[in-house]
Amino acid sequence: MNIIFLEAVQDHGGARKSTIELAKRLDSETGINTLIVDFYGSNKDFIKDVEQNMVQCRILDKRDQPFIIQDKNKLKELSNYLTFFAERKKLQNKLHKIIDDFKPDFFIVNNSKTLSLIPESANYKKVLFARGWFIPSQISVKDKFVYKKADIFMAVSQSTRQALFSGKMAPLDKIYVVKNGIDLNNPFFKEPKKENDTLTIIHSGSFIAEKGHHITIGISKKLKELGIPHKIYLTGKVHQADGSPEYFREIKKQIVDFQLEDYIEIIANTNNILPYMKQADLFLHPSDTEGLPRVIMEAMALKTLVIANAVGGVTDYVLDGFTGFIADFNNIDHYVELIQDVLNHPERKKQIVENAYALIQDCYSPDSQVNEMKRVLYENMKS
Repeated sequence: MNIIFLEAVQDHGGARKSTIELAKRLDSETGINTLIVDFYGSNKDFIKDVEQNMVQCRILDKRDQPFIIQDKNKLKELSNYLTFFAERKKLQNKLHKIIDDFKPDFFIVNNSKTLSLIPESANYKKVLFARGWFIPSQISVKDKFVYKKADIFMAVSQSTRQALFSGKMAPLDKIYVVKNGIDLNNPFFKEPKKENDTLTIIHSGSFIAEKGHHITIGISKKLKELGIPHKIYLTGKVHQADGSPEYFREIKKQIVDFQLEDYIEIIANTNNILPYMKQADLFLHPSDTEGLPRVIMEAMALKTLVIANAVGGVTDYVLDGFTGFIADFNNIDHYVELIQDVLNHPERKKQIVENAYALIQDCYSPDSQVNEMKRVLYENMKS
């Protein structure tokens, strides 16, 4: 079985890391070959990660900067679409050569841009692997049209599966759930956690408004007012699009305006947040939208207690009061109440992080991910 993961990488975050890991795990299986094909190869961190994991990779049109369609200016965005469609034929011609050489049985994609580039053929099947969560009513007419070209639908969580169904992408029994897997044999997850003298918190996510860094700043402000000593690491990538540079500037301004410089440290554009995660007592995740966030899995694997919004696949593994805590959506006061509860009940916290670790160990292993992916693909090869 030959599988191509077709990507148009702008930002290298949890979803892309999970793709690389999945490609590597499948490639180690007898009779399966994987290849990652990226549009532009412009994200150096992504390409480096692919190379370090020794996954085959091809680039369609090498560029220093990705071609970004989205723009706040709708006229500029329309112009970008037209430019992309003008260049689309060149990308397709290069993809044709890779298809002739690699002879894929499956293409796996996670967005309409990549799905739209794949030529129609009876020789392979197109898999839309939805890694994010979305509101079905917000799917554009264009995306709905393109998504219908997929032969197989996969979702990273039950909530994403439900969103695909509600968006009328496919019948529910034709949408498969293939969860992320995390390797607990990584020595970093086995090292004992050190106790902190001061409450240490981490928030990790791309510096865009949807990831809620401003909520965590509000939480810090409230903790300061209550006289609770704390240290917060705000980590994440600053991207070229999605208003990220402007949001990052606003976050830095808020820290100064609220006089939180002694409480909050920004760790921007690091490729490895695990050392900060391991130092932390709490992981806050006031995000507006998620698929099955890898960072929460990593926090659980490091026995860092999670407090999060109930969005997307978060509630697949953050079971309120058992493997973490669910806060009222972006409610700063409720987040602070939960933090105080954790501080006042250390034994309960200890039990919750052990429960979370056991959940990751039992339900989110690399083997379970690979076995489910193989089952779905082999089942659909025959159909």
